[in-house]
Amino acid sequence: MSKEDNAESQPTVTTVMDALRPYGVDTSTVYAKYPYLGTVRMTLGDTPVSFQYITLFEPIPTAHFMVVSLIVNNTEAPDHTMMAMHSASVAAQCSYCMMHTCAILKRRQVQLDRITSDDTGTADSAIRKLGASLGTLPTSATPSLITLLREHFSDTTIQNLAVSASAMGYLASQNDHLSSDLESVMVKDAKDYLDATGWTSTNPYTKDEENQSSYSPGWFDGIRKMVLGLQWQMFRTFAVWAIPRTTPQIHDYIKGLLGASLSVFDVLSTDMARVNLAYVLREYLTSPKCTYPRALKYAVGMAYATRGNNEKLCDEMSVLYQIEREKSADSKYPPDVGQRLCSALADADMWATNEEWVSSVASTLRGDGSFSDSEVLALLVSLCMCSAPSKTCPELARLIQAGISEMTPSGLLEIITWTSTLVVLNRITSFYSVYNAISE
Repeated sequence: MSKEDNAESQPTVTTVMDALRPYGVDTSTVYAKYPYLGTVRMTLGDTPVSFQYITLFEPIPTAHFMVVSLIVNNTEAPDHTMMAMHSASVAAQCSYCMMHTCAILKRRQVQLDRITSDDTGTADSAIRKLGASLGTLPTSATPSLITLLREHFSDTTIQNLAVSASAMGYLASQNDHLSSDLESVMVKDAKDYLDATGWTSTNPYTKDEENQSSYSPGWFDGIRKMVLGLQWQMFRTFAVWAIPRTTPQIHDYIKGLLGASLSVFDVLSTDMARVNLAYVLREYLTSPKCTYPRALKYAVGMAYATRGNNEKLCDEMSVLYQIEREKSADSKYPPDVGQRLCSALADADMWATNEEWVSSVASTLRGDGSFSDSEVLALLVSLCMCSAPSKTCPELARLIQAGISEMTPSGLLEIITWTSTLVVLNRITSFYSVYNAISE
């Protein structure tokens, strides 16, 4: 079959998920290999479509579970945690995560008016504002928001709420960029809540696996306890105990791993949060299963932090990038790669449907031959995620489909999950830059 015939035989793709569909694996295989992911199925009453793909990049399942445990780790205010996550999902315009958070809020019997009210000065209002401030890029927390939060919550609770809503960005960024299929059972379960919030989506629906629509108010707490219990078991199984727990030790560990540490570990308030995030960074940056070099990922980090007006994170990614370049005297990556990527982001407002932008940036990145075709595609994917909501268009999906054999499905998921991790880093450090400024 000629190349032209083969291109004509390929199905039409309009989303990143369309390009991945031919590579999905049976979910029963996923649960057999990673039984702890069954807790997610219990939570949703259905199997997320993403589970058909996450095993294509081996570090994802365990790292994914570690991020989920960050999300549900707040034991003091579970309703407000979910409300903050919902508001963050609305601000990020991720229809997938809006659907999930609405369904869980309903199952917890959180009254609808607590989500949709336009009241001011209340605890619920403060939470909605917190989530909304973290769901945008750049984030938009202000000193007055911190003051309002402190009128209703302790500093510990505020910190935990901010971490949960920040970690939700990992899921929102992935599912938004993929245009993940919506679990039908979740949409049915939360229909009245979704309708009241004005929710709409063009994502396709899954076929129902089961319909678990009756949950007690304590249901989510039970799932949360199960997740945290499994997490401690996983710490033993996956040698997570090798990661130290205190802030000074974590800094030394990350510096030994990457060459320099990250300030995010100064602001995480619990041992569990520090260990979880350190594990995620270790897997996505140093796993032998990684396709793309760290230098490329740090270049993406500079671009994302610049888009987020996060000078501190940008500086840290720049330091790590230079460390990687200096490891090799013949490093192929240019010293100005961060500036080149940021220049590509200058036309960010054109991304949503502008296929010329995709083609133009691809041509610019190929430029002097610094990047391979696979790396150019990875950078394009990441640049289109440097926004909330994620920006994509059919042209990007077609480029992925055409280049997937070289990029590989594993490489595609690797760069998507790394960029989603940057969302978490940016949200946490941006929030704390405001929080700490008025605490000093």
